[in-house]
Amino acid sequence: MNTLFKKAVRPVALTLLLAFTIVACIPNNAAAYVSGSGEMSKARSHDIETLKRGLESKIVSEKLQSMGFTPAEINDRLSNLSDAELHSFAMKADTLSHGSGVVSVLILIALLALVGLTVLASMGKRIVIE
Repeated sequence: MNTLFKKAVRPVALTLLLAFTIVACIPNNAAAYVSGSGEMSKARSHDIETLKRGLESKIVSEKLQSMGFTPAEINDRLSNLSDAELHSFAMKADTLSHGSGVVSVLILIALLALVGLTVLASMGKRIVIE
């Protein structure tokens, strides 16, 4: 009976150990990740307003009209987006500013020139501008 008891205890102990480990990995504030429908609708309406502000730009509206979109079609497409897609687009629209692409390209060119000059200087080459 002693061997039967040892054979039965080991699998039960391992199962309990695994279950306790899984439960211990759940954070205490796990319920904080669940939001109510009211909070989601507020976030969704905020994201839609953010995108509409971006779409009201003259350049963007002219481009969309040249592509054949009417304001009604744009609003319809915005309402059909999922919450995650809508939030992603709104976050990207918030980070964009006029001319930010040009500034990024200029900074990249300056950094590449600096790296190139550093490599040439480390090779003992001289750059002479006449």
